[in-house]
Amino acid sequence: MGMKRISSRAAAALVCGLLAASQEAFCPAAAAEGAPDAAHEPARIARQHWRFAGLLGHFDNAQLRRGFKVYTEMCSSCHGIRRLAFRNLAEPGGPAFPEAAVKSLAATYQVDDAPDEQGKIKKRPAILADGIPPPYANEQEARFALNGALPPDLSLIVRARAIEEDRPFYVVPFAMLLDIARGYQESGADYVFAYLTGYADAPPGVELAESMNYNRAFAGHQTAMPNPFIGGDGVV
Repeated sequence: MGMKRISSRAAAALVCGLLAASQEAFCPAAAAEGAPDAAHEPARIARQHWRFAGLLGHFDNAQLRRGFKVYTEMCSSCHGIRRLAFRNLAEPGGPAFPEAAVKSLAATYQVDDAPDEQGKIKKRPAILADGIPPPYANEQEARFALNGALPPDLSLIVRARAIEEDRPFYVVPFAMLLDIARGYQESGADYVFAYLTGYADAPPGVELAESMNYNRAFAGHQTAMPNPFIGGDGVV
């Protein structure tokens, strides 16, 4: 993707790093400061300074490993990473865990085995070649458990998100050329970070729908996902 290619496994692991970074950077007071005063206020996403940004950027394996821990302890109860196989966790470009540790992790999961001669499918411990099982078997089960909400899969969430331009149309082409020259392609990472740290109290005049939460970075500023930094002990 562009001048600095990011593999699927690295793109999937990148959100783990963002989870770690956002957990360390989150400050409720700062998140509430400067919140929009109306529901129609456009979301503005600030550009961050990432170690992996630019033409010479590189991923921090320690941060990716911590991010995977954040995912397993805080996010995996709702969000899946179905496009990520266990083997990806031990490959270069991702967290690069020791293969023996990943094999042990995989064995704690149960996956469908191949059908037997009667066509019946039994469960077996997962191996490196298996995909990481999602928390819910299908969309219907997820929506039933989460009051109708459908948590997005996080495998490629960074690549799937971008920042909307709110500048005059005649400025956008020049901004795009400047981004190409600088090797900027981290808009998805900037969005995910802004979303995770964008929770705040709803400003006066904004009425939240039932089971919704106010978020400065989310379109419409109402999201079904609760603030992940409140109501728990976090990850140590």
